[in-house]
Amino acid sequence: MAKMTMAQEINSAIRNELERDEKVLLYGEDLGVSGGLWGVATNLQKEFGVSRVFDTRLAESGIGGLAILDKDISLKLNI
Repeated sequence: MAKMTMAQEINSAIRNELERDEKVLLYGEDLGVSGGLWGVATNLQKEFGVSRVFDTRLAESGIGGLAILDKDISLKLNI
C-alpha cells in the first residue's frame, strides 16, 4: 500500500463520497480552483464540476446560509 499524506487521505475520502452520491456537495473558502488549504480538494472541481465543488465568499454567514438552503432542499451536505 502506498503511503499518503493526511491531505491526500482527506482528498481520497471526499472523492469517494462525491463518486458514491451525486447529491454530495463540497464548498468552502478557496476550495474550488485552488484546492483549499493543504490541497485537500485538489482536482475535485475538475473531476466533479463547479456545480458540486465550488468556492464560497469569505463570509461565514454566507456559508451558513448556503448550508441551511441545502438542508431545506434535501441535499446531502459535506463541508
